[in-house]
Amino acid sequence: QAEDGIRDKLVTRVQTCALPIFFGLGLVLMLYLFLTRLRDANTGLLAALMLALNLQMIGLNRMALTDSVLIFFTTLSLFAFWLGFQTTRERRPWLWICYAAMGIATLAKGPVGFLVPLIVIALYLSLTKQWRPFWQEGRPLAGTALTLLIALPWYAGMWWLHGSDYTDSAQANTVGRFLKPRSEEH
Repeated sequence: QAEDGIRDKLVTRVQTCALPIFFGLGLVLMLYLFLTRLRDANTGLLAALMLALNLQMIGLNRMALTDSVLIFFTTLSLFAFWLGFQTTRERRPWLWICYAAMGIATLAKGPVGFLVPLIVIALYLSLTKQWRPFWQEGRPLAGTALTLLIALPWYAGMWWLHGSDYTDSAQANTVGRFLKPRSEEH
């Protein structure tokens, strides 16, 4: 009996931590590949080791949270934007990956999944004065449509099933958390 309980707890712990660990390791690998492509293998390896050994990343990936999924897909969207906007070959596939990753990040954690990359990209385009090339080659309207096509069905379905209970809960757990400091929650 006791062994079954221990085994069940272990299986449950492995199941709940598997997804964050998978995406945490994926983030480390993605960073390595991105920097190896932009710089060299040594830079990629050093950055990947720094990320993998970061105590906050280790702690985050041990918890059963969707934060590691959010971080993976927001990072993927930003890396894909960079590769799609800064390279002359293979431009379009990278930009589509950027928009798709924003949609998946939105599924993982709500509006922050597209807002974080959107704000970073908008700041970059503003500071470098590259809005015009982005509008010409970045396909932002079609990309927005792809992001919505990925994320909107889930939110529409949840609203259809649960109505205002879902929207109230979603608002409290996204915008509400942002606007309300932690000290006021207790």
